[in-house]
Amino acid sequence: MPAALKHCPSIHGHRGARGRRPENTLAAVEYALRHGADGVEVDLCITADDAVVVHHDLRLNPDTTRDARGRWVTGRAPIRALKRAELRRFDVGRLRPGSVTALRFAGQTPVDGARIPLLEEFVDWMAQRGAGATLNLECKSDPRQPELAPPPGDYAARVADELARLRPVGPIFLQSFDWALVAALKQAMQRRQLPCKTGFTTPRPLTPARLQAARDAGVEVFSCDYRGLTQTLLHQARDMGLEVCAWTVNAEADIARMAEWGVDTVTTDYPERARKLPTVDP
Repeated sequence: MPAALKHCPSIHGHRGARGRRPENTLAAVEYALRHGADGVEVDLCITADDAVVVHHDLRLNPDTTRDARGRWVTGRAPIRALKRAELRRFDVGRLRPGSVTALRFAGQTPVDGARIPLLEEFVDWMAQRGAGATLNLECKSDPRQPELAPPPGDYAARVADELARLRPVGPIFLQSFDWALVAALKQAMQRRQLPCKTGFTTPRPLTPARLQAARDAGVEVFSCDYRGLTQTLLHQARDMGLEVCAWTVNAEADIARMAEWGVDTVTTDYPERARKLPTVDP
């Protein structure tokens, strides 16, 4: 049995619980909450008719998507080019056999008939079952392909308007790899007087300059690939008043290491693994 942890970070299920249920589906959200997740991380995209939907890729993913006749899609149609009613016809409840994704997540249980949820459906689900769990919302956008998402100001306004209308029960955390979008989200939420945390998400390499940029922009969270995180960077983030969210941490040994270092939040495809680790009072 591993040594007891003195610090237990907040555990967020990645894309719900991608290792166990189809990603970004209500079934994955349900699994994460049932296995003790403190929050659920899902991804947001904007459709052609400006609906906010829960989906990771800015295009349909052939490894996860079947059409109304059960055929695996062969193209990668942009989410931004499809209306919400069109998206509802796709089944995202199973991984395409033989695909890299299916091999990587061989323990995922299919949920045939699962659809791409609206943000509204996700928020309602969390309100009914989440008991105040954090809504960790990653807004997908690629500045190199501006046609795949609205401009940052419009995108942020759409998400903030939806959250203002829905009034989620749990805390809200908004993050993105598109730092201009994060800045717009922070302003939009402030204008609507909606409390939330915002974070810059960044891949490797991680540098003090990125931490400084995050602090200067006024975000609260530095969200990063755990493989590039060091204790020195973590201490620097602390000195700057930033929380640290480490993703996507799946091995029990890595989860334990992040906990021992004092990371604030761990995002994982397997929330039950994090909850298996014993803890002790500080």
